[in-house]
Amino acid sequence: MTDLGTTFRGYDPGNHLWLILSLPNQHDYIALANFTSHWTGERLHRACPLILTEHDHPWIVRETCIFWDGAHLSPCTEIADGIRSRALPTEAVATPELVARIQETALRLPDIPPTFRNAIRATIDTD
Repeated sequence: MTDLGTTFRGYDPGNHLWLILSLPNQHDYIALANFTSHWTGERLHRACPLILTEHDHPWIVRETCIFWDGAHLSPCTEIADGIRSRALPTEAVATPELVARIQETALRLPDIPPTFRNAIRATIDTD
């Protein structure tokens, strides 16, 4: 239920699509980030280090990016319970290539919290 690349909605009031970017860490937390299409055009291209399109995931219908300010670690059980109860409806699983692109971008960003970065790095190191 909380596999790498799982996507789901219903986790925030905006009903954004969320993505699991790591395996559970030693405290059973997983790294999550959400997609946003709030910005458009030039502002999107200035503000987002990775722009995604409809070719990257079926949920995406226009240029989109990851809202890195909202990226965080969440208890694995919280997400699993939400998915199991259907409170967090799942969408198409992200491809391994898309997950890798997003992980690599996260590792390059200077403002990502160390615990988030460590969860992603540990996941990459286990592949």
